[in-house]
Amino acid sequence: MLFILLAISLFVCKDIFGKFYGLNFEAKNTGLFLSNTLAMFSGSVVLFIVALCMKKAILLSNLTSFILAAVFGISYILVNYVLVMAMSYGPMGLTGVICGIGGLLAGSIYGLIRGDKASFAAIIGAVLMTLAVILVTPLKLEKNERSSNQMRWFILAFISFLLNALICIVKTEAVSYKGADSITFSLWAFIFATATGLVFIIHYLIKGERFKSFLGSKKNVIKFLSIACIMGISCTLANTMQMLSLASGVASIVVYPLTTVGANLIEAFVSVAILKDQKMSFKIYLAYTVCIIGIILVNIG
Repeated sequence: MLFILLAISLFVCKDIFGKFYGLNFEAKNTGLFLSNTLAMFSGSVVLFIVALCMKKAILLSNLTSFILAAVFGISYILVNYVLVMAMSYGPMGLTGVICGIGGLLAGSIYGLIRGDKASFAAIIGAVLMTLAVILVTPLKLEKNERSSNQMRWFILAFISFLLNALICIVKTEAVSYKGADSITFSLWAFIFATATGLVFIIHYLIKGERFKSFLGSKKNVIKFLSIACIMGISCTLANTMQMLSLASGVASIVVYPLTTVGANLIEAFVSVAILKDQKMSFKIYLAYTVCIIGIILVNIG
């Protein structure tokens, strides 16, 4: 349970700083890829240190695990890029919710298909938490949002849904069924993510981009690097905690609903109470109630 609680906290931290990026920097491809590449690099360094301290193997045991790590890494830097861009057009909580549904449904269903055991109570709990996520998803953005921004936001949020679904299937397959070590797999996934980002950075440098709008002043440099490092370390450790939960034998239908819904509802609260980019409603209050019942049922199961 400790791994799951840590994963929830770290996912929330990552998304809050993703929103903070959108509030402070223009959502341009160049800046987003630079930020995410720095984030993935920071996460890789932390995981390398953790692997050394825990005396873990630095190399994965088979080619399949390397391929899965590559798919994970490439998809992860893309989903973070899409998430930050989506948050620049719409509310943080709602964006995280839509992305989270993709991972929750894909990870849980894939685990059941692959033979995960789940009690009836756990299944009902997962359904209730999925309902809670749907309840906090408004049918439309606020009326003062421009329709063009609304469409951009929806498309980006839906892409994040698909990418997160792929990521959760890959991490479930690698750790639960291929036997890859969680920390070693995470390390290589974020190395591949960093390498993917570097390809984009080199492309922009060749075209003459010098990132002056992001790194043009000392204040911007400190803010930009701080956000990137915090996001990178948070998302790296959050995914590792999630995979450690799977590796310890906790069913995916328990891990994904708890880590996804827990983080999503906290982010929805932050959106409403702190960022004020989403209004509280009866549906959101109801979602919290339904989610709490779901969490109890999953743990009973």
